[in-house]
Amino acid sequence: MSDPENYPPSDRARTVRAVNNILQGASTRTTDDLLAELAEKGGDYYAGEIEGVKKDILAFQAQKLLIGQPYTKTSGRQYHYKLFERDGHPPLKVVNQRLFDWAAKGGFPPGFFENTYFDHVTIYCMPDYTHCLDSVFQECNFAVCRMVGTHFEDASLYSSEFHSCCLSGAIFSDSTLANTHFYDCVQHRGGFIRSRLRRCNTLDALMTGVTFAESTLDGCSFDRVQANRIRGLHTATITQSGATEEECRHNREAIYKALRPEDYPQGPDRRPPEPER
Repeated sequence: MSDPENYPPSDRARTVRAVNNILQGASTRTTDDLLAELAEKGGDYYAGEIEGVKKDILAFQAQKLLIGQPYTKTSGRQYHYKLFERDGHPPLKVVNQRLFDWAAKGGFPPGFFENTYFDHVTIYCMPDYTHCLDSVFQECNFAVCRMVGTHFEDASLYSSEFHSCCLSGAIFSDSTLANTHFYDCVQHRGGFIRSRLRRCNTLDALMTGVTFAESTLDGCSFDRVQANRIRGLHTATITQSGATEEECRHNREAIYKALRPEDYPQGPDRRPPEPER
């Protein structure tokens, strides 16, 4: 609003991308440049809003610095949990934001992330090599979180988001991810094994050595991804529910082009790789 010439209101997507690149360190401009511009352009009229934005940006930067440091707090404390009943399955203990914040401050007790129903929780820290066996994440936000050796096994993630996370050796095996998106994440090794991804988007990500072994990608997309050494994609089922065969082919072609550009033929006679299954 303060600088419509450089940030035209008619192209909000470009503005959001430009500002996000600055915050992520992917621009020639720095965060200090952005804050200085806010102060200069906004003036006294937007002073209150600018102070709030500045506070959020500094908090984001502080959280990013913590990604390089493992979370090492431990606790033997056991909490009294509400239970989430499931037909034909053992109940899950319920964790909300208040309980998560308590545990994060004092140290997570053993098994905290296993057999748990996380209900609208912002998850910003995890011990390395955490197991999330048979847990459900409902509308959760993994925000600027270090996830080293994290194992989601038989887990379910619905309408959740991974934002600015570092996933090193993080594995989703035999899990379900629906309407769950990855933004500005670094994903190194690990990946998806026999998992089902439906309507999951990956945007502005760095992916190295990630596997998709025997997984299903249904209506998924990958945009502005830097990918190399992607494994197991030829064993994955790439489809698009409710779409025509032609639309499915275009979706499969786009995914191969984004994740395995070295396998994608160039030129007018290009043909997308044939799926093995």
